Amino acid sequence: MILTDSSAYDAPYGFFGDNIMQGSKENIVNILLLAGASKKNISWIMKLRDELLETQKYSVSVFNYTHWKDGGEIDISEEAKKLSEYLSTNDVSVVIVKSAGSLVTATANMYTGAIPKKAVFIGFPLEYAREKRIDYETLLQKFQTPTLYIQAAGDPMGSYHRIHLMTKNLENTIAKRIESNDHNYKDIPTLIKLILSYINDSSPVSY
Repeated sequence: MILTDSSAYDAPYGFFGDNIMQGSKENIVNILLLAGASKKNISWIMKLRDELLETQKYSVSVFNYTHWKDGGEIDISEEAKKLSEYLSTNDVSVVIVKSAGSLVTATANMYTGAIPKKAVFIGFPLEYAREKRIDYETLLQKFQTPTLYIQAAGDPMGSYHRIHLMTKNLENTIAKRIESNDHNYKDIPTLIKLILSYINDSSPVSY
């Protein structure tokens, strides 16, 4: 079953999803998706998920934020603890995240030694992190997972140029620019193309 209704996000714990597997269980790529903080991101994350499932090569799950059900604002620390627990007990090969999801993921790294093989950060929220006084520089320096940053040229939360400068001294990172002036990242086909090229590339990551 492919979940498309927002009521599906009333899951009682931190994740849900369908596993679509092809080939042996040992060779499957397990992907975990995290959306941005706003509940408006639900439809976006489901579209991304459906596109990944269309390939029939991946097991895909979607992380569920508590505040989507209970209301209020996202609690980065609490979501990071939930994510840390999940990563510690499940074999996740790749995390693909948007906006605040990158802060949740980087923070979770502080709680667990279990890290995925690769990560994709879409629309890193530089301005949000600064507004909330989150020490993102330290978080990202300690986040050792090879990471692809996909950033819009004119993203108001942080332009590609600013993200490029932020990540150029980080190990195992690469930044890709897309042409847009907002924080929506609605061009799912372009995102999928960049994501699949990255997670299927077995060569060492370099900037």
